[in-house]
Amino acid sequence: MSAQPRQEVIVVRRAEPTDRPRIEAFCRERGYRGFLSPEAAVVLAERGLAVAGLGRVQPDNGVLVLRGMGVDSGFRRRGIGTRLLDQLIAEIGTRRCYCIPYAHLREFYGRGGFADLDLASAPHFLRDRILEYRNAGNDVILMCRPGGADMAGSPAGPQPLFLLHGSAGAGA
Repeated sequence: MSAQPRQEVIVVRRAEPTDRPRIEAFCRERGYRGFLSPEAAVVLAERGLAVAGLGRVQPDNGVLVLRGMGVDSGFRRRGIGTRLLDQLIAEIGTRRCYCIPYAHLREFYGRGGFADLDLASAPHFLRDRILEYRNAGNDVILMCRPGGADMAGSPAGPQPLFLLHGSAGAGA
């Protein structure tokens, strides 16, 4: 009887405040910024204590934006990005959500319900952001996942994950 290859267990879940040091290290090592903003809902993929990938969705200027999804190069091509996107879609729910992915990821985000959006239809701050990215040489596109409402028409955005300025008992 031959030995079966050992299956790698990758867990994808909503991050908790205790995950913060590992998430910060992952972001710092890759030059990512802004992952731990108070409004962000962060989704984490992990194997044991190793962070395999993460992503976030957060309100920005009154709309919901999926930002900064990334999978560690050692864990790519294993479906982790798809699992992260699925979990982020659960966070988004029925709300409208925008994202600015690299153009080669159009089909990937399309499988999550995102579709190309004309810049003229974009919120002004996103139009400015995409033009800034393009001027820096990034081949990015604007996409939107249709939903029932923007943040202003939504009962609640993603639940805050981290308290960056103080602690839960410090009174806010």
